[in-house]
Amino acid sequence: MTIPALILKDICLVSAFITFGLGVLILSRNRETTANRIFIALMFLATYWAAGEFFFWNAASFESAVFWLRVSAFWPLTVACTIHFVLVFAYPSALKSREYPVFLTLTYIPALVLSLTGLCTDLVYLVEPLEGGGFAYIPVPESPAYIFQVLFILGFMLIGVYVSLACWIRSAKGRKRRQNLLLATGIAIVILSGLPSGVILPALGIFVPNTVFIGIGIFSLIISYAILIYDLFTLSPQAVVTEIIRTMPDGLLIADMSGTITSMNSSARKLFGLPDTGQVSLDVRSVLGNDVFSRVIDRIGKEGSISDYEVDLSRDEYHVFSIAGTGVPAPDGEVAGMVLILRDITGRKLSERALIQANERISLLTRLTRHDIANMVHALQGYLTLMKEHGGGPHDDLSLESSIVLVERIIKTLDLSREYQEIGFGQPCWQGLEKVIQTVARDILLNDINLETDLAGIEIFADLLFSKVIYNLFENAVRHGGHITRIRVMKQAVPGSPMVIIFEDNGEGVADEEKELIFRYGFGRNTGLGLALSRDILSVTGMTIRETGTKGMGARFEILVPARSWRGTPPLDPEKGDQQ
Repeated sequence: MTIPALILKDICLVSAFITFGLGVLILSRNRETTANRIFIALMFLATYWAAGEFFFWNAASFESAVFWLRVSAFWPLTVACTIHFVLVFAYPSALKSREYPVFLTLTYIPALVLSLTGLCTDLVYLVEPLEGGGFAYIPVPESPAYIFQVLFILGFMLIGVYVSLACWIRSAKGRKRRQNLLLATGIAIVILSGLPSGVILPALGIFVPNTVFIGIGIFSLIISYAILIYDLFTLSPQAVVTEIIRTMPDGLLIADMSGTITSMNSSARKLFGLPDTGQVSLDVRSVLGNDVFSRVIDRIGKEGSISDYEVDLSRDEYHVFSIAGTGVPAPDGEVAGMVLILRDITGRKLSERALIQANERISLLTRLTRHDIANMVHALQGYLTLMKEHGGGPHDDLSLESSIVLVERIIKTLDLSREYQEIGFGQPCWQGLEKVIQTVARDILLNDINLETDLAGIEIFADLLFSKVIYNLFENAVRHGGHITRIRVMKQAVPGSPMVIIFEDNGEGVADEEKELIFRYGFGRNTGLGLALSRDILSVTGMTIRETGTKGMGARFEILVPARSWRGTPPLDPEKGDQQ
């Protein structure tokens, strides 16, 4: 055996020790992730392959050489495991892909078939003695099994290089990108080192120990370097801090004390409406405002940190953030910059505000309901006392009728309080406006009153009790409008803008001094709850209501619907502008 062959034989043994040691190292550091477990399996398979190669080239007899050739026949599984590791390391999301089982099947089944073919037959390699002593395995080039093996190995290794290089090119600058570069470099070296003994030398009739183990040894050293310098396979703070910052749901930005933002994560970009990639030159003042920036700087300068500082950054819509942060010291101890974490608490603040308003209204409703029912019960008690004292006198029919009216009013008051409790209980939904109007109109029995509507094709996003609002408006028109003959329900709507629903009649109207009072609890000649209840129902989805009619010419209620709470395509009248 030539000196180069002897050196290559020893390299096989060295490679076996290196890969085994690397596998044990990763096993002891972190074996919890899928990529790490696959790499550990890859190292032990490489150890098995290198050891089998070493013992083959040291075989003292033909039978021993055949034995070790057959034992090491499972080396194609090392190639399959390499591709598996590269894919999972470069694209962890592949584990959740529906194609992942297909990939495993197309990778490991052919490798297992090739391994069994090498174990049980001579269709891939034959053992032949060398002139200078020893034995070599000779490929069977005319065998379909050998041709398939060559195509399998070359194809999959090239795929591995492509995947690792593509991941390196697409990854953002930082620790992960450098890890991907080292991995791609190592895979490329393994392939290049395997070409001489796998393709070039056999074509020249030269058979030596597999040079691929030179590449495997270098690959192992590269991986060891990545472990020590870039924390590959290690769950250290340095390894995960970048990924944590990138994926954290709260916005994070780093700025100097002058306010210039030097870095921000994806969540912060989303909060400020910025593109998710690319450099953006911003100042903290441009996103938080001068006053907020001054308070944050002052607090960090004096106390070193700030927490739970709530700011209202509302522009087009309501937005509240909670700010926490700390100063970043320079080597001399002075505060050179700051790290700020912004959490969108708009939903929580809306819930808190709604809860406070609900408590206030329920308290008010309870007092009003208790007061009204107490008065009506006292009156009912008086009528019943009169009926008892007169014992069938001529006034009993009148007392009985009045008692029935009082009982009906008590029941109605209780029903209204129950409906109030249900405001916001169910999720708001889209409702056809024309359908709601016509349904309520049939229930209210308008009799001779003419109803005109212009609401076809319009839907609004409202509380489930929205029909109660329409019912109250109809009832108020019928009860308090006098001799009305017409009710009109119209819209003023332009797509993308707030819509106004106009509800007007030709009755007596509302006096100027009562236009706001009618929406207060307890005001009115009936229960004093209807319009107040209506306003609260509308407020669930941001709608408002007001009375804009003229006394003596009829009542006119206008419901303002935010642009986001209505949809439809009403035709525009060019002569009337946005009024439909």
